[in-house]
Amino acid sequence: MKSAMVLRQIDDYDIILREQFGFSCVKEKCGQTYRIPADIGQGFIRNVFPNEDIGLSIMHMKLKRPLMMNYEDYDSKFETTCCLKGRIVYNETGVIDTQLSQNEMGIYIKQSSRGMMMFPSGEEILAVSLLGQNRFWNNLPYKEESVIQPLGEKSHLANVLMRPRTPGVQLYNLFGQLANNSLDPSLRLSFYEGGAKLILSSLWQAYVIDPLTKNIKNTDLSADRAALFDARDILTEQYMKPPTIPELARMVALNEYRLKRGFKELFGKTVHEFTQGLKMSNAKALLENREMNISQIAYEVGYLNVSHFTRAFRKVHGMNPSDLRF
Repeated sequence: MKSAMVLRQIDDYDIILREQFGFSCVKEKCGQTYRIPADIGQGFIRNVFPNEDIGLSIMHMKLKRPLMMNYEDYDSKFETTCCLKGRIVYNETGVIDTQLSQNEMGIYIKQSSRGMMMFPSGEEILAVSLLGQNRFWNNLPYKEESVIQPLGEKSHLANVLMRPRTPGVQLYNLFGQLANNSLDPSLRLSFYEGGAKLILSSLWQAYVIDPLTKNIKNTDLSADRAALFDARDILTEQYMKPPTIPELARMVALNEYRLKRGFKELFGKTVHEFTQGLKMSNAKALLENREMNISQIAYEVGYLNVSHFTRAFRKVHGMNPSDLRF
């Protein structure tokens, strides 16, 4: 097996890809595309900056040799990466699990971070990375608190956010649309900017503002904040077949009473209502996407019986699933 391609410092990205590994580079409006040479693999890395505040990278490749990038004292400001196909190996110093598998994303706000990421060889990889910087970053609320705030006794929010998580269907579809769009070139920059801002803003609200600002009135439950947000993330990722209350309580190390009471107080819904809302929200997004039929969507969100799915969908959205197909 051939040795890996190694970028010793991510700041040397452009020069090393072109001069050492033979990538071609095509300058485009507000960005550039690096084409992978045939002896190394196939595909491209496209970097686009619609303006000075937003950047995105679309990576679609199948490599014959792994590509490794080291980084040290890297200030990510606010970034997210979603792996749509394949996997991306991350090794962030001080964080146990940061590898992204297919259909997983990570959120990065850690300052002066240090580690390595690798694109493995032999598998198709499709991923989208988004960056919010300059005015976008400066205008975000709670950015100072997000960098230093502990979420529980042992975990800082910046480290917790790096851990892989599954985006909901709506976010996943947005990432997919950024990676694969057939818009006229004159519209693409506006689409990239709008899509990136929508995703970044949604993630900041869900994973920074909510954990830092949602108060639990009962002081006995305030110490359970981290576990309750863990419970929310588990339900979001496993909404198709969610754990039972006893299973979820064990997973987040809370007793059932504190879990149910704290979850309702923090998120305004019972565990069941929250999970059901996720199923119906994702079902609606899948119906609007039109790539699956209604039976497939019912199964995708955890229903074996289409009539049961239809009844549940109508109860939440006030219409039948088929109404969205006309």
